[in-house]
Formats: sequence, structure tokens, C-alpha cells
Amino acid sequence: MQALTKYLYRSFPLLLISSSMAIATGCGVSQPPPIQHVVLVVFDTLRADRMSVYGHEVETTPFFKSAQAEMVRYADVKATAPWTLPSHASLFTGLQPSDHGAQWGWIALDERHLTIAEILSEQGFETVSFTANGFLNKRLGFAQGFSRHEVIAGNAYEKTEKILSRLPPLFAEFQDDEQRLFLYLNFMDNHIPYSYLNYGREYGLEKHPPIRTATEKWDATSKRLTLDEAEITNHRRAYDASVRVIDDVAAKIISHLTVSGLLDQTLVVFTSDHGDGLGYHQEFGHSVSIWEEQLDVPLILRFPNGWSGGRVVEDPTSLIAFTPTVLDWLGLPRPDKLADVPTFEEIKENEISAEYRSYFSELKREFNLDMLTQYPELAKSVTHEHVLYCGEFKLIVNPRPQLKFFNLTDDPNELNDLAPNATAEMANCVQRYRELRALGQFTPFEKRHTIDELENVKQKIDISVLRSLGYVQ
Repeated sequence: MQALTKYLYRSFPLLLISSSMAIATGCGVSQPPPIQHVVLVVFDTLRADRMSVYGHEVETTPFFKSAQAEMVRYADVKATAPWTLPSHASLFTGLQPSDHGAQWGWIALDERHLTIAEILSEQGFETVSFTANGFLNKRLGFAQGFSRHEVIAGNAYEKTEKILSRLPPLFAEFQDDEQRLFLYLNFMDNHIPYSYLNYGREYGLEKHPPIRTATEKWDATSKRLTLDEAEITNHRRAYDASVRVIDDVAAKIISHLTVSGLLDQTLVVFTSDHGDGLGYHQEFGHSVSIWEEQLDVPLILRFPNGWSGGRVVEDPTSLIAFTPTVLDWLGLPRPDKLADVPTFEEIKENEISAEYRSYFSELKREFNLDMLTQYPELAKSVTHEHVLYCGEFKLIVNPRPQLKFFNLTDDPNELNDLAPNATAEMANCVQRYRELRALGQFTPFEKRHTIDELENVKQKIDISVLRSLGYVQ
């Protein structure tokens, strides 16, 4: 049925427009001015709380702060997973990880799922992708719908400069009012090893940060490598300096759009796929936990003519809403599977969720067994986890079974687990979790892939990419 829906949408997209437009106009969300182009910018591994525009005490984002009057900022945004592949799959498809299945154990976005690039391509958009993250490649399904898709080579600084250099000639191609562009950009400056250029000294970095390699990251997270407070502080300063770098990148993107004359025809979306651990819960890097430093991400929009600029949306939302929201704003039909997915400003309380599947549990792969051998104690502590946000509360469930429950308003760093003293709020959140789990919103803890399935997807994996990103040794 999913394959048939994808075929029908590609072949006869206008058949779906009447129901989609009802969604777009009947939900009470005000419509922006006409949008000719869409630019989606993902600053890989960017935490919202390290941006001064989100309240960080260190000035890391002067451009975003100065441009607030022309931008809309969402104050409470969650990713669907704490690492690149499942989070991007949800961003591109509007589907939960339990639906698209692109997680540890199945490291690919299956072609049966319709992406926003495919939808916009069918509607006449030129679809272009420049990504600094080697994970987002054609073999793993992330080129679906892009007429031009390029994985950029080099270190983080070189990748960023190459991507920025491609923008002026690309934008020059879209001076004709009838041409439309969907552009996806991914930058890796906030990913270990952090790219902080000449900002390191400005942010108090006295020497190189202590974690620059996959081995150092895993050794620190597993407590094999002990860092003192000065070293942890140095690591955080390096991260802050890398945030300052991407602030410059954002300014350059807006500048290129302005010079090309496209800015006031374009919706620009700045966001991230996940955050990064900076030692607050021991973890350095990401991909083995669901703390807020992994899931709380920025979302800042610049509409044509700065429409609705200066507005701050305080209500919580999720990156899963990106595809349906943008389609609605463009006045384009949604695929059937997204008919009931809420927009950024329609998500109701007790509907925002995330999940993590541990690759320590997928032991049919050689590199999983290798990691288990190298870090046995860490492997014991890392499990599959489900997350549900219930207002100001956050529920975490793992298969042991074990519950954790935090009040994020009173305890934003998640230091005080309320689960041992169950409350009515927790009982209500657990009940809602059970309802959503029964509806399939979470991947069953017991789900395992067969040998044949693993062998099938194994052919798509480039282990060197996993190593370069620090996911395995």
C-alpha cells in the first residue's frame, strides 16, 4: 500500500490537492506570503542552549540576535532521535522513526518512503543538496528526489567553504520568476572535531580540546579517559567557538540570497538534527542517550519580506512537522501518510516523542561486536529508549523495564528523577505513552532484524563513514 501511495502521488499529484488544501486552510494557522524557494539549513550537532539567541550566557550567535526582527524563532523544539540518520529521515519524510525505520540495525532510508525533495520535484522545483555529512549519501537513501546531490569532501572548514562557494552560481540560475528551488545544506562545524577557526582564543580556548577523535570520545564517555574540570571546560569552549562559526555561515547564506535578489522570495529554515554531549551527563559526542542536550534543537525561520519577524513561538514542537508544515505553506498537497501530521504550531500536548535504538543490541554486525568488546561497561548501560514529552514533563522508558520522569521547567538539566515518587502527572503521561505505543508511534523494544535483512542493508554501509563520524572505532 505504501508503494502504491508513493506511485499515485508521483503520477497524479493533483488528485490529492483538495484534501491537502483543507488541511492548510482549515487549521487556523495564518498563511505566510507567497514562497518561491525553500532553503533548509541543518547545522549538524547544534544544541539550542549553546546559542545566545536561545539564552546562552556566552555570546555565540550575534548574527541571529541582530536578525531577530526579521525571523521567527521556535523556543522549544525536539528532534525525533539523538543522531543523524533517524532524525534526518523524520525531517525529510514527516514520519516517526518507528515508521521510516532508519535507525541502528537498518542504517538506510527505504526508497518506499516519500521525501519532501521528491514531492517538490514533482511540483516543478529544482531540488539541490550539498551535504558535509557523509552519512547522507545516495547509497543510504538520502538522495531521493534531489536532481543534484553532492556529498562534500574535506575537513569541516573545507566542506563549509566549498558549500558556501557553490551558492552564488546556484542562486544565479533562479532569476527567472517561473523557476523554483528547494535547497538542502548540511554543515558539520559543530561535530567532533569541532571547527572553531580563529574563534578559539576569543572563547578562552587555551589549547586544543581534549576530545578530537572517535577514540577519545568513546574513551571519555565510557570513563576510560578521565577528564578534569579544566579539560571539560576547554571542550565546552571549543564547542561554543564552533557555534560562533555557524553564526557566520548563517549570515553568509542570507547575504548570498540578498545579493542574488532571492531573499524576499525564499523561506529559509535554520535547524539541527540533534545536539551534542558536553560532559553534563558524562557523554561526549552523541548517539548513545536521549538527554535534552541531544534532543533540544534550534528552529529559526526567515520568511519572504521578513514576514512575522520578531515572533517567538513558545509552545513546544517537533522537527517531524517540517515536511507537512512546508507543504501547507506552499499550498501543495500532502501525501496520504501525512494527512494527520500536525504542523509546527498545531502539535498538541503529549504528542511530541523521540526514540533511540542502541547499536550495542544489534550484535549481528562485526563492528557492533567490536564496540561491545572494547566498551563492555558502557554497553551494559546503553539500552533502547523511548521519550514522551507531557507538557513540562519528560518521560523516558527503557526495556528493563525502567521509567524516568523529569520536570524540565524546574530541572532543565535532568538531575532530579521524579519516577521513584510517582505523581498524577507521571501516571497520566505513562497512560498516554501506552496509548501511543499501541498506535505504533514507538519502535517495539523487542524488534530485531533478520540475518537476510541485515545482509541486504550491509551492502549500503561504508564503514569508513561510520568511523569518520565517530560512531564506531
